[in-house]
Amino acid sequence: MKKVLRCWNVGMLLSILGMLIMVNIRSLNYFVNSDFAAQIILADIINKTHSILPAEWNFSTEIHISFATFFSAILLWLFPKWDTCYIISNILTYIVLITVGGCLCRKLGIRVSWIFFTLALFLAPISYWNLYYYNLGNEYLTYFIYELIYLTLWLQARKYMNRKRDYIFLGIWSCFLGSMGLRYVLACMMPAIFIEGMEYLHKYNEQRCFSARRCLYSVCSYIAFGVGIFINKYVLSVHYTVKNHGRYFVSLEELPDRISTALQRIFELFGYTEKASLFSKHGIASTLGIALIIVTVLSVVYFWKHEIYGTYTKFVVCANVLNMFVLIFTQEDDNYYNDIRGKYFILGIFLCFPLVSAYLAELLKKGALRGGV
Repeated sequence: MKKVLRCWNVGMLLSILGMLIMVNIRSLNYFVNSDFAAQIILADIINKTHSILPAEWNFSTEIHISFATFFSAILLWLFPKWDTCYIISNILTYIVLITVGGCLCRKLGIRVSWIFFTLALFLAPISYWNLYYYNLGNEYLTYFIYELIYLTLWLQARKYMNRKRDYIFLGIWSCFLGSMGLRYVLACMMPAIFIEGMEYLHKYNEQRCFSARRCLYSVCSYIAFGVGIFINKYVLSVHYTVKNHGRYFVSLEELPDRISTALQRIFELFGYTEKASLFSKHGIASTLGIALIIVTVLSVVYFWKHEIYGTYTKFVVCANVLNMFVLIFTQEDDNYYNDIRGKYFILGIFLCFPLVSAYLAELLKKGALRGGV
């Protein structure tokens, strides 16, 4: 049974990867827009100026280099066509995602057979908008990979507690993420600080001892994050043109509409299409999307209740709650009518997929114990 399951999940992962490669090769020109092309233009300027952050480049909302830009800066030396470079860059980014996602799953202790299923979920174009912004757009794929690297390093540091080397790597990566802006403060630093703060407070209330060295190392990693934020705000933002968005609290009268919009965007991210015929391809995709949402919610509730994968589950919940709070209760100053988009939920919701895999593994195990499998 294990071999069959592993072969099935490996086949699913390879099928999704193959499908994405075909979509890149045959349909990239259909999806391409100025955001896609800008990543290659930046790569070309990097080649010409020999600078990773060219002074000639005006960044949009944050100082950030996607994997499409990074790989294309190298590939442009070999291939003259930008679309060839972009396609190869996307394929290489998928491989990076599979590698980093596999490392995180191993850190969580997920069974090998289900690691492949998790990677398939990470890579799957579960909706048009997911395909557009995440699988082909590359930018949000890069954001998610950076977040997975942080989580892997953070869990590694917590596992061995007092090992200085792990906290040094975590501090370096934290500084790097902080230097790119406030996105990773919301997605990475704040959930981690909240979890560790609550743990230390709980130990203090129960009068349990805790390692002062580990506490110091943790604080230093968050200070490194702060150093990165300082570099972004007072060094990089001074030398580069960046369009900053302000966020302001909305009127309480608007909350029902904003909650409804947020839920609609989440369902659309999972492939839901309103007014689609039940037995049409969009109707079937909507049904599968709703089923995946239900399983995702059940998996998070299950592991939260049973305190399995406790630290990771808390991180996932904190990251999603914080993201939902910011998106619902605040609005962008110059993007009032379109400041809640499905892509803004990717960094939080996709972290649930390892829990989905582990939950399905638990259900299968219980079924086997009952003689059902």
